[in-house]
Amino acid sequence: MSISTSPSTPEMTRICLVGPVAQDAATLAAAQSLKLPIVTSDTGAEYIGDDDISISTVFVLNDFEGPVYDAIYKAKQRILGPPALQQAVRFSEGLVWNNRPIYNYCMRGVITCFTGIRKKDELTHLVHLIHSMGGSIRKGMDTKVTHLICNSSGGEKYRYAMTFRLAIIRPNWVLEAWKNRHDPNFSATIETFTKQHRLKAFEGQKVCFFGFPEEEQQHMIDVLRTNGGIPTDLEDPECSHVVSVQLRPPYTRPLCV
Repeated sequence: MSISTSPSTPEMTRICLVGPVAQDAATLAAAQSLKLPIVTSDTGAEYIGDDDISISTVFVLNDFEGPVYDAIYKAKQRILGPPALQQAVRFSEGLVWNNRPIYNYCMRGVITCFTGIRKKDELTHLVHLIHSMGGSIRKGMDTKVTHLICNSSGGEKYRYAMTFRLAIIRPNWVLEAWKNRHDPNFSATIETFTKQHRLKAFEGQKVCFFGFPEEEQQHMIDVLRTNGGIPTDLEDPECSHVVSVQLRPPYTRPLCV
């Protein structure tokens, strides 16, 4: 068993199965396999702030929302989801110490970085979900980052990710992974799942084609759309790129006299 310790870490760990979790056979079997004391509770309230500081309680909950979760979270207790408990047993790592609630480890080993997501509430929600699935966040791109999350191609972080062939994916990757949170066998990093959410080459870009013959222009528009881009015209203030037959008047060589 692997339980990280520190001078302030209690000597004994117990598992509290909260609510319906106590009736789940797979979760109960996982808890029993760790050979730690197990208690059950409707809300876990009686084990919050236990006077015995030598005991650390890990609360296992079905839902990471609602008054029961909020009370345990605000008390700064260790919280796991049933899949995380089962996965901890499968990984043979025991109850690794983590200050954040972990519902599952489907993003185990994932280190993400964001770019181009302007809405603070959206970003905060995505960060929370990634942490709840065992992933990590970096503010800047570095050698440890495994995934760049963005809505459109382009920018310094995007170029870095392209150069080093990192996974570049849409925010929906996180949301769809969370929908699978109850499955202890699900992994957000398997290629069949990640492929569905990879950012396309021109995604989020609005491109104007100017001066081409109609048939050729339509072909380029079709290719653009296939790669996530949006065709537009010169009057569009959100136009990001203009593709023209020629960028400048043809060069005429001066006559020698």
